[in-house]
Amino acid sequence: PAAAGGSAEPGGAPGGGPQARPPPPARGPAALARVLGVAEPEPPPAPAVAWVDGPIADLLPRPRPAVPAAAVVLTLLVTLAMLMFVLTEPERRWIALAGAAAAAIGADGLLRRARPDTFALGVSTVPQLILPTLYALALPLFAEHNARGPWTLPAALAAGLGFGAILVAEVRSAREFESGFAPARIVAGAGAYLTAFAVLSLAWTFGLSLWPAVAVAAAAGGLLSVELLRDAALDHLDLLTFAAVAAFVLGQLRWALHFVPFDGHLAALALTLALFFVCSVLGAHLRRQLTRAALLEYGAVTAAGVAAAAAARAADLA
Repeated sequence: PAAAGGSAEPGGAPGGGPQARPPPPARGPAALARVLGVAEPEPPPAPAVAWVDGPIADLLPRPRPAVPAAAVVLTLLVTLAMLMFVLTEPERRWIALAGAAAAAIGADGLLRRARPDTFALGVSTVPQLILPTLYALALPLFAEHNARGPWTLPAALAAGLGFGAILVAEVRSAREFESGFAPARIVAGAGAYLTAFAVLSLAWTFGLSLWPAVAVAAAAGGLLSVELLRDAALDHLDLLTFAAVAAFVLGQLRWALHFVPFDGHLAALALTLALFFVCSVLGAHLRRQLTRAALLEYGAVTAAGVAAAAAARAADLA
C-alpha cells in the first residue's frame, strides 16, 4: 500500500492525505427533535434593515424626520414675535422687523443643516429665504390692520402655523427629486400668493402715494417670482431676468390702477392674479410645457378672478 502512494497510518486516505472525519453527532434539542420525528422550528428571519453602530453607521443614510426639530423651534419663535406685535399697543413695528430678521437667519441655518449636501460648496440659500422673510414681515402687519377684537389672536396663531408650513415646504423642495417635492411646491406657491396679496393690500392700507406704491408692487412681484420660478432649473442670472419681467409687469399694472376707481383688497387681489398669470406662463415656458390650452387656462382663471373683483367693487361689496 505504501508503494501505491497510500498512507501507512490507520484511517489514512488512499491519496496520502488525512481522511475526512465525519461530523460529530448533533446533540441537544435538535437531536431530540430528529429522534422523535418532530420538525425543528426554523430560526426567525433576520430584519431587512439592521441599524449599525460604530464607524460603519456614519456611512449609512440616516432617516430624516418629516418636520425638522429646528423648524419647530423657529416657528415658535416667529409666532411669538407675531403675537407680541399684534397684542402690543401702540404698534411696535420693530417687533415685526425683528421677527423677519429671525426668520431669515433661522431659515438659512435650517436649510444648511437639514440639506447640507444641497447647499455645500458655497451654494446660496437666498432664493429659499425670500418667501419666509417676506411672509414673517407682511403677515403680522396684515393681521394687525385687518383682524379686529377677538379675531386678532387666532389670526396671529394662524399666521404662525402658515410660517411653519412654508418652512417645511422650503426644506422639502430644496432638491427637485426629493420625496414630497410636488406637495411642497404647492404649499410654497400658496404661501407666495398669500404674501403677495398681503403686501399689495398694505400699500393701500398705509395710503402710499403713486411712486412708492409702484415700487412696492414691483418689488413684491419680482422677489416672489423668484420663489415661484426657482424650480425651473435656471441659473441665478436668468432667474433674476425673469424676476425683473414680473416686477415690470406688476409695477405697470399698479401704475395703471392709480387712474381707475379700483383700490383696496380687491385691487390687491387683481394684482395677485396678474402675478399668477405672469409666473404661470413663464414657468410653463421654461419647463417647455406652454401650450395653447395651458395659455387659455391661465388666462381664463385670471380673467374670471379679475372680473369677479371688479363686479364686487362695482356692487360696493368691498
